[in-house]
Amino acid sequence: MSDSPIYIVDLDVSLEDAPLFAERGMRWMEAMGIAVPSPEAEVAFSPVSHAPGPGIARWAEWINEHSNNGIGAIVGRRVYNAGPQKVEALRCPCCSAALDAGSVPWDQLISAWYDGGRGELECSSCRQSASINQWRFLPLAWGLGNLAFGFDGPGVDDALALELGKVLGHRMVAVFDKF
Repeated sequence: MSDSPIYIVDLDVSLEDAPLFAERGMRWMEAMGIAVPSPEAEVAFSPVSHAPGPGIARWAEWINEHSNNGIGAIVGRRVYNAGPQKVEALRCPCCSAALDAGSVPWDQLISAWYDGGRGELECSSCRQSASINQWRFLPLAWGLGNLAFGFDGPGVDDALALELGKVLGHRMVAVFDKF
């Protein structure tokens, strides 16, 4: 089992709609041969419903061959991060300006978002405000969302996130979790 799962996080789905979109995403991955049902599959040592299928090769940069490799949908408000990595900056979703993380109370905004609020952050460059889950964390991606697709074993990246986003009609981000 890999100790570095990758999560493709849906940035747009509401908590109420997340189960429906989880099912749609998993059905699409089954149809594409990316995921196949498996009762023994795991993501980050947690049971999930699917294992990598032969279609994963098109989307994976690498595949760790392990009998418990898994793919699964995770529903619930959650923060996916790059493990114990330092956040250096946050990129504005409106103008792409990068704000120094030390000048932004991003941890408090994440807490507000996690508690059900928006955790609004105003960009000092363009003066537009957006929920903290819309901002990009640098240098390694974070994802704040109500739905994620976890991959343990295959090294998927932004290409699959973009395609899954097209299928679901939402913006997605790939988060490499190193714990």
